[in-house]
Amino acid sequence: VDGFTERFFDIGLAFDGSTGETVGVADGEVYRLLSSAFLHSDRLPSGLFHIAFNLYAIYMFGPQLEARLLSAVERTAANRRLTWVVALNYGSRGEIAAAARRLAEEVQAGTRDPASIDETALDQAMQTADLPPLDLLIRTSGEVRLSNFLLWQAAYAELMFVDTLWPDFDGDALAAALGVFAARQRRFGGR
Repeated sequence: VDGFTERFFDIGLAFDGSTGETVGVADGEVYRLLSSAFLHSDRLPSGLFHIAFNLYAIYMFGPQLEARLLSAVERTAANRRLTWVVALNYGSRGEIAAAARRLAEEVQAGTRDPASIDETALDQAMQTADLPPLDLLIRTSGEVRLSNFLLWQAAYAELMFVDTLWPDFDGDALAAALGVFAARQRRFGGR
């Protein structure tokens, strides 16, 4: 956390703590990372960043860590220089299905016209509706796949795949990735 917060302010970071498919495999490692990051979250730089979680999934790490995570969200709610999104037990296909189901329920209840369902409506039904568009998705560990992470949101994002493992991905690695990103010409689907 320190390597990021000391050097980068006006960007959004999303940390995929564990997808729905890997909860059983990654629980111990994810718990260790989250515990170390939020054990002393009261010492995070004041006013620097807002921490956001997909809050429906934080119960899975037990009451102590849940209390720390909720406290970190509450203490950082007014901060706006950097948004750190932590996705716990997150799966993008499930998120898309839930958004579609929410819109279908609105149609069934008579509060939405089916003709009003478009990309914007679906985007607003996603868990990330209150976040800015994703500009850059960095996949660490040498894997060249998205692994069911932010599939909808990554539609026009720049994708970067690096060999560095997540625990070793520090401020210098982020600076290098942002340098590559800054040199890219973004077309948002055009030529």
